[in-house]
Amino acid sequence: MKKFLSTALFVTLLCSAGFSQWTYEAAWPDTNYKGGTHGIAVDPDGKVWTSSYYQNNWIAPDTVKTCPIFVFNPDGSLLNTLYTVTTGAVTDTLKGRNRGLSVAADGDILYVQSGPSRIIKINYQTLQGAARHDITEVGSSPTKAASSSDGTIYVGPVVGGGTTAIATYDKDLNYLGNAVTGPAN
Repeated sequence: MKKFLSTALFVTLLCSAGFSQWTYEAAWPDTNYKGGTHGIAVDPDGKVWTSSYYQNNWIAPDTVKTCPIFVFNPDGSLLNTLYTVTTGAVTDTLKGRNRGLSVAADGDILYVQSGPSRIIKINYQTLQGAARHDITEVGSSPTKAASSSDGTIYVGPVVGGGTTAIATYDKDLNYLGNAVTGPAN
């Protein structure tokens, strides 16, 4: 019991020391931005990309629920709101739930959604789709993508086990194979 209490006291003190390093300055970008951020990424130009997990009636009330991507300038001013992304001749409405945003090795933004499960690579300079792939390889709802320095992109499942896998893709989102099959639950 003494060991447990000593450990709990140590952890409490450590946490309070860690939190003391942060100073609240203000809401970013402002107090109008609210709710459910499930992905955030900063591109090479310093623009901040963010999207909510929760769908809302962003386009037309009671018509199309989407999870748009908000692109902010480094100073916090809104640059653009992406409700759709066009890749070649295909336009995707961002109505699936955002599962995460990340930065690819080349600086482009990787947007992963579920329902339908899809990854979209967005050119961070033009805000246009650079590549897209309907994800069927992970066996579950996908999570945020990760990218290695050689450009390989990795997407895993929210819940592992069974037929799930961590899938790998090249920089153009062509499926390369599985890095791991059936990660633990």
